[in-house]
Amino acid sequence: CAYAGIPIVGINFGRVGFLTELEPDEIESQLPYYLNEDESVWLDKRAMLQAILQQDGKGEEFLSLNDVVIARGMWPRVVQVRIGIDDYYFDTVYADGVIVSTATGSTAYNLAVGGPLLHPQVQSTVISPIAAHLSSNRSLILPPDADVKLQIFTGSQDGVFSADGQMNREIKNGATVNVRKSQYVTQFLRRRKPTHFYEIIKAKLKNEGDEPTHQ
Repeated sequence: CAYAGIPIVGINFGRVGFLTELEPDEIESQLPYYLNEDESVWLDKRAMLQAILQQDGKGEEFLSLNDVVIARGMWPRVVQVRIGIDDYYFDTVYADGVIVSTATGSTAYNLAVGGPLLHPQVQSTVISPIAAHLSSNRSLILPPDADVKLQIFTGSQDGVFSADGQMNREIKNGATVNVRKSQYVTQFLRRRKPTHFYEIIKAKLKNEGDEPTHQ
């Protein structure tokens, strides 16, 4: 859909639904508004990531809406991930892996490892270590034009590369991944107000306390 510029109407058949617009019982009554391009419908454009995996002298390109992950393989041993930002050596972390996420992906794996939540319209990317050992476990928010280079050192085991948890590859010791903001965007059709994002966050994180009383 991103390559073709086709917008999406998300329907929540799962348990989270950060990206979805409708519940299953709303399809019959609400879907015609989107299909008929009702004036109440607006376009929600989400930033994406371009990732290039390089190993064994070959490169493979991926497009990701949520995140790009490099991590250890099946053996429960930490790996080393060397992080470069805009040709500057930033750090080497000893961890289960590293996540590079978009604002959309900040509510996914990034959130699970304690990373920050970003509003969907923020164009920044986030780097978050996974279970860092004797290394910094802090996330880093980068500007939209940042180029990130990750290199993984796995020792005798293989590692794993994943884009959106859907496109997965085994990776060898020394493999590199270059990540930057893509020229493509994912488009969603919306009727709910932009502030609906805050309602979802509040509900999903079970932070449903009453508003404070002003005295």
